[in-house]
Amino acid sequence: MSVKKFKKALILFFAAALFLCGVNQINIGYAHGAVKTGVVTGSTVNVRSGPGTGYSKIGSVNKGTTVEVLETKNSWHKIKLPKISSGWVVGTYLAVSDKKSTGGTSPNPGPVPNYSKTVSVIKPNINVRSGPGTNYSKVASINKGQQFGVIKESGGWYNISLGSGKTGWIAGWLVTVKTQNKPVASSETETKTAPGTFLVVKGSIVNVRSGAGTGFGVIMKVKAGDRFSVIKKSGEWYLVILPGNKQGWIIGTYVVVSSADAPSRNDPNPPTPPVSDPNPPTPPDINPNLPSPPTNNNTNPVQKLTDVELSLEDSGKEILVIKSEGAIKYSLQSLHDPTRLVIDLDSSDVNGLQDFTPDGTMAAKVRVAQYSLTPMVVRVVIDLNEQVSYLPTLSEDNKTLTVSLSEPSIEGKVIVIDAGHGGYDPGAIGITGLEEKGFNLETALLLKDKLDAVGAKVVLTRDADSFLSLTERVAVANKINADAFVAIHANSSDNNYSAKGTATYFYAPSSNSGLYAQLQQRKTLAKTVQDRLVSSAGTMDCGVLQANFAVLRETTMPSILVESAFLSNRDDEALLKDSQFRDKIAQGIADGLIEYFSK
Repeated sequence: MSVKKFKKALILFFAAALFLCGVNQINIGYAHGAVKTGVVTGSTVNVRSGPGTGYSKIGSVNKGTTVEVLETKNSWHKIKLPKISSGWVVGTYLAVSDKKSTGGTSPNPGPVPNYSKTVSVIKPNINVRSGPGTNYSKVASINKGQQFGVIKESGGWYNISLGSGKTGWIAGWLVTVKTQNKPVASSETETKTAPGTFLVVKGSIVNVRSGAGTGFGVIMKVKAGDRFSVIKKSGEWYLVILPGNKQGWIIGTYVVVSSADAPSRNDPNPPTPPVSDPNPPTPPDINPNLPSPPTNNNTNPVQKLTDVELSLEDSGKEILVIKSEGAIKYSLQSLHDPTRLVIDLDSSDVNGLQDFTPDGTMAAKVRVAQYSLTPMVVRVVIDLNEQVSYLPTLSEDNKTLTVSLSEPSIEGKVIVIDAGHGGYDPGAIGITGLEEKGFNLETALLLKDKLDAVGAKVVLTRDADSFLSLTERVAVANKINADAFVAIHANSSDNNYSAKGTATYFYAPSSNSGLYAQLQQRKTLAKTVQDRLVSSAGTMDCGVLQANFAVLRETTMPSILVESAFLSNRDDEALLKDSQFRDKIAQGIADGLIEYFSK
């Protein structure tokens, strides 16, 4: 064989080998002639162009639909569809099975050994991770109904035995927990305490149990400073009298015991309070790693909750509604690993409301519990399947709290852009005669083009040199329930011609409960836009400020007012005349909005 022919044959051989390797790699997990199918378990599940929420939505499938699974990647399944050739859905809402048995890749732990706790998987196709959080790598996939022994717990996650010496972590809200053996009480001798003995809780949040041991169930929680009469002691546990003449056990590690005539507070050498009970309860008892609720002095009357529900809107938003007999006072926090929203309702009684699993794709479960009795605090936790944008709103009578959940993308968001002044109102006038209204309008039109390009739904309060009252501008945004309101202005100073730079204003005073409910959103929107503005335009950073402007006070959604630069400053006015500068201002606002809605 000639050298030329040999080289040609060698090239063909390697090409064939690469082809075979590629085919084998693509079909991994689908060998032996198996065809994977899936049944949609969510009510309406988004289909995306790629394996992640960052990819665009190309369709949706309804609950009960059977689809063919073409590929699996990072907990997402590529499925075959009738109208669009293929797309990706999140594995949480697809129960996958083989038409022909392939042996599978799910771990088979065999009979569960004598672990003190076991977990049963309650959803199909669940990821097991290398650590207690969604940021850890996937090590296995398990299915609904499988049982595993629990090795340890951390932050609402369970370290489980997968068999063959392998272990992994699973989220607590995806399993039910069972205690294998009956709780074993302390073997220590029980002793009666002297009459008048009491204890004071020194742990921040401490579990009260039905028996003298961590194997017994949690019946309530108490906080630092709570005081209870002691009936007896068993080992290091104390039986105490609880409100309503009930009884429960508290571990001695987290209390200070004293007689009636001894001081219970202001200990000159107080012990360091531990963080929590050594064996915190698992959901739905509420994750102990969540922040402590706000404190009060019980000066407000306790209000009973009347309803907690979550519904779906045609726009794709999921709406949580909390109703109370009286005015709601609350705090809201967004937490990660796992992703959830935590709402604490001050001076509230849970009134028998229960956890529930809603329809939809963003909220996996809503948990409701009486978090604390002194003070009375109800905690509502929304377990999320993915990061979301959220917006809390209080009704005029403060008795209804609404939290709107939407996908963290600017695509589809309704944004109202208000070009300040106009018509017979020129706004501020610069040193050389530049009118503010013209700058405001041109910049608003540039901003609209940039937001249209990324899929936002933009509404202008004016698109020509016309006048609208402040009330009319606000009405445009409130009527369509916009997601954000942006007012564009140029600044001016009557007595300081050296003043220059860019500022962004918001308004959410504590005296206005409706606006104060959006404090976090309004402030974050203002700061995000301000940071991007200064970076884009290169102007002096005058900061994020609060001001009682009508368009900020009367709008019901997060709103900001941008003061781009000073017409009263010769250098700033020259910038405001420049079309490139106007484009930089528009780009900075657009970048800030995109970042805000992507969080």
